[in-house]
Amino acid sequence: MGKFRSLNVPLTDEMKRFVTEQAGDGTMYSTPSEYVRDLIRHDRERKEAEVLRESILEGYQD
Repeated sequence: MGKFRSLNVPLTDEMKRFVTEQAGDGTMYSTPSEYVRDLIRHDRERKEAEVLRESILEGYQD
């Protein structure tokens, strides 16, 4: 994993509360940052899988 950099992201009170509730005791994540990083990882994986699926479909169409 690379060096961490900070990014300020404005959230509504409701969104901030939701993110905060996803971290801490009894949850999968130690911190809200950990939760957000996991969301980003999953989104990147989803997009990579989508590109792969499209490439496979193009191969079948040729």
